[in-house]
Amino acid sequence: MTKIIYTIWALVLNSMGISIFKTCFVDALEDEYGDNFLSGPPITSFIFALGVYTIITNLNIYPAYFRNPITILMSLYEFLVTSFLLDFCIACIWTPIDFHIYITLTKTLRRILLCFGMNEAAAWILYNKFPMAILCFIISIGFFLITLHITRSVDFSMYTDYGICCFIGYLKNKLIKRIACELPRLCEVQCSGCKSQKRTRGRKRSRRNINNRYEND
Repeated sequence: MTKIIYTIWALVLNSMGISIFKTCFVDALEDEYGDNFLSGPPITSFIFALGVYTIITNLNIYPAYFRNPITILMSLYEFLVTSFLLDFCIACIWTPIDFHIYITLTKTLRRILLCFGMNEAAAWILYNKFPMAILCFIISIGFFLITLHITRSVDFSMYTDYGICCFIGYLKNKLIKRIACELPRLCEVQCSGCKSQKRTRGRKRSRRNINNRYEND
């Protein structure tokens, strides 16, 4: 699976608004006049990005039938692919949803209210974005919880059986174990490489000794 220690920095940059591939999706983020689309609270896009990141960390984004590169190249590859997927999902999936909630849905509700003669309610729904912000929160949090359930990243029975405090401790321990399992593997790979080199060197030496014995005989 994709390693958190390589890809978490892509999520951090995305949450800070630093997009590496922003120029690739500038058309999806701006209107025909070059202005940014009206969007909801930034926290909603961050929650949606968390859901996307949960899916990425439970996938193997490097083809299994390819040769494994060195650690530095693998970390750079996973970081760039994660950054691209996060930027793509925010620009091409979440931004249209956010825009339609804040603009299209608001105008539709206003027209419906005007048809029923509720002018004050139509004016309120047009200038008060609080209901749409709540709807964006519900959609983003719902998507995040669904990704946690589908990817089996979290066992929600811990919350229902033992409460919120034990559930938070369970999440913390699981995240620490995931990161701890990734860190030793780097050392194991390096050690296995050193051992394989030593084995090959030892085999070459043994072959040389055998050949020298045959020559002496």
